[in-house]
Formats: sequence, structure tokens, C-alpha cells
Amino acid sequence: GPFVSHPNFLFLLRLHSALPMPLLVVAAQAEADDFASDARALLAFRDAVGRRLAWNASDAVDVCSWTGVSCENGRVAVLRLPGATLSGVVPAGTLGNLTALHTLSLRLNGLSGALPADLASAAALRNVFLNGNRLSGRFPQAILALPGLVRLSLGENDLSGPIPAELGNLTHLRVLLLENNRFSGEISDVKLPPLQQFNVSFNQLNGSIPASLRSQPRSAFLGTGLCGGPLGPCPGEVSPSPAPAGQTPSPTAVPTGS
Repeated sequence: GPFVSHPNFLFLLRLHSALPMPLLVVAAQAEADDFASDARALLAFRDAVGRRLAWNASDAVDVCSWTGVSCENGRVAVLRLPGATLSGVVPAGTLGNLTALHTLSLRLNGLSGALPADLASAAALRNVFLNGNRLSGRFPQAILALPGLVRLSLGENDLSGPIPAELGNLTHLRVLLLENNRFSGEISDVKLPPLQQFNVSFNQLNGSIPASLRSQPRSAFLGTGLCGGPLGPCPGEVSPSPAPAGQTPSPTAVPTGS
């Protein structure tokens, strides 16, 4: 339909009132197209994994009032559907098309399989909460392509393979929760920015906790084969504890001066 019917047209008029009229029309049309694209992406998401969502497809102009959806500046910015009986594999052409989305919370659902590669296109994402689903396969590559990511929760899924060193490229990351998965291998090469919250407990990890993570609490590493830091020294590491009773440390040789 004509862009004048766009629900945020008056808002867009105000937003672009400083522009000459032909540019104003073009800008308003472009934003109306973006908004329509958001609506199509959400409906495709619903059709794939959220059949029980009471979103009215015939009322696409009112997307911002749909359950779990919040808009900012005429675009879908937040999608929060915790415990909403979502199930199945999230396909391409859904979440990845929400290019203004900054917060995605789909925790405690039945989402399975791998995340779509095109989630990397949702480059505005800052907060991703997908804990408590049935996601499987390796660490989602698309997540590593979200440069502004601040909070990531993938705990309580069925993810496996290594925890990728490329997480270190996410320089804004402050919360990384990966507990209760099947991640394996070492984490010594993962150089992370300063984190406020971190958890890799109950994974099949081994080796030494890197120095940058040794200030994290013991609970962050329980149920793994990791050692060092809060879990106590690794085999062969110098222990700060005193020698056990009955063992005297070997005396240091004193030069005789001869």
C-alpha cells in the first residue's frame, strides 16, 4: 500500500522535517519498507517456530503491539518471548532480517538445531538470551559476527565442540554464559575482554583456566575438567599451599666458599 498508510508516517515526517520534500518522501518510504520487512520477518518466524503466538497477520501495521515485540524509532528493536512454547529450527530470513533488533530473548523454549547463519545480519544485536533450549551443533558462527554484542547467554542447550577463540574479537562483551552444554577442549586460547559474568560450568572442558579468567568464582568452572585459579593448581603447577606434614622441603645448597 502507499507509504502514507504507514503507522509511523507522522513520526517519520517529524523525523525528517529538516529535509527537502522529495528527500523526505524517499526517506519515509525507505523506513516504511524497513518496517514492512520487520513485519514479514516476524511472521516468517512465527510460522516456523511459534504457531501458538497470537500475532494477527492481518494487523501487520500494529506489529509493535504484538506479544513480546517492542519498537523504537519505527523499527522492531526488542523481541522477548521467554517460555512461549516456541519449538523447531529457526530458519534463515527471520531473525536475521530484523536489522534494528538490539535485544533477543527466546529463553526457556524448545528451539532446536543450529541458529541460521544470516543472524549475523542482525548487526544491531547487543543482548542475546537463548538459554534453556535444545540448540545443538557447534558454537553459532553468526554470534561471532555481532560486533556490538554485550550479553550472551547460551546455557542449558546441547552445543558442542570448542569454545571459539574468536569470542575475543567481541570487545564489548561483558556477560558470557555457556553453562550446561557439551563444549569440549581447552579455553586457554580464548582471550576475552573484562567480563562481569562468566560461566562455563558443566561442560566437557579440560586444561588450565587462563590467567584472564582466574578472578572468576569457582562456580563458573564446576563440573568440568579444568584446573588452576579457583579450582586449585593444575598438575605440575607450583602450589601456594605448604608442604604436607611429614615432608620437609629439600634444603637449598649453601655455597661452601671453597
